[in-house]
Amino acid sequence: MLIITIVPPVTAPKTTFKIPSNKETTKAEIFKEIEKTEDKILIVDRVISGRHVKYWEHVINDIYIKNDFILLHMNIENDDILKYERSWTDTDIIISDSMDWVFELHNYSWKKKVFFADEEDCKYFYTFYDSQVYPKACWEFRFTDGQTILYNFDGEQIGHGIPAPSNGFLLSGYGTLDWPDTWRYYRENADYWFSKWCNSTVSIPLPTPETISSYVRDPTVKFFYEMAHGGSYHFVADSNESYYYAFNPFDNNAWIDMLCRLPMHFAFIGSCDGMTNTGFGTFSFSFRRGQRINTATVGFSGMGTCPGWEFAREWQDYMFSMMDEGNTIKYSFDMASAQYPTIAPCVVFVGDANLEVTRNRAVYHPLLLRRFDHFPLLEKLLTLIRAV
Repeated sequence: MLIITIVPPVTAPKTTFKIPSNKETTKAEIFKEIEKTEDKILIVDRVISGRHVKYWEHVINDIYIKNDFILLHMNIENDDILKYERSWTDTDIIISDSMDWVFELHNYSWKKKVFFADEEDCKYFYTFYDSQVYPKACWEFRFTDGQTILYNFDGEQIGHGIPAPSNGFLLSGYGTLDWPDTWRYYRENADYWFSKWCNSTVSIPLPTPETISSYVRDPTVKFFYEMAHGGSYHFVADSNESYYYAFNPFDNNAWIDMLCRLPMHFAFIGSCDGMTNTGFGTFSFSFRRGQRINTATVGFSGMGTCPGWEFAREWQDYMFSMMDEGNTIKYSFDMASAQYPTIAPCVVFVGDANLEVTRNRAVYHPLLLRRFDHFPLLEKLLTLIRAV
């Protein structure tokens, strides 16, 4: 039997330090506090969005303490501290028996021992199948299909995380038979922000490809959001597991739907590899109509195995809040990636770096359309091909 002793199970609140005028004193104090903090592992140490970002996680006896972190942003030129956040659990974990994994599993990307100090550490992301006594230690496995599964130390499955969406208008695609609208809370969060920027929004779970096409074709729809299983070229739409494609002349697809309208002002492509490829034939290219002016696409690349997936909803909410404050989409994307640095390697921006959401009624130059004058004829031709 495994016995875990927690001494004492007290969670310290997250503290955000504002840098006063005496920067040198503050720097010394902060560096000293970081140095004396024990049981930390440096997870991120790189330049993100023009800032030197360092990010530590709390690890005791190879057990990762959920939601414990130290986040440090520094000026890359003089090491002045731009941001310092610390959320830490003042606790000690004593393990009386071995926690080695003795059951064989396949097709997983990584595994680690994790510790939940209380139920709040589950956030909206983790769900245990039965009521639990906290604090709780267990195994967390991330599988190659994007599933996150929690196991006890006897190898029994006891919970799961929201699966990564592996392989305007907002939609969440089909997840699983038991949990069809898996990414509802991601879509609803996006709808909250989109409703601030648009005259009206339509938020739909599990739409058919035909329904998606009808909204993408609508020239008044300038903001698009999807979270679904798929990649850069297609994603799963409804419970019949029908695909909506980026480009496919024989099925509903973004390229054809975008032919006779202006580019999307902003498109969020939330499939696991939705932005791994952004050239011709991809969602990014289709929604931008190949342009990089007055249009932008943001999304995921390799999110199925990304350790930062559990922060994806916080990341998008942070980005949208920055956009709502009048910052450019690119700057908002950068700051969200610096705030949640473990997700930074798996998110991508392509488009106009000066674009703001407040310009959702932006004036498009007529020349942008002139090069596509032949598209109505092409659409008729493809309609004939489909009928063959």
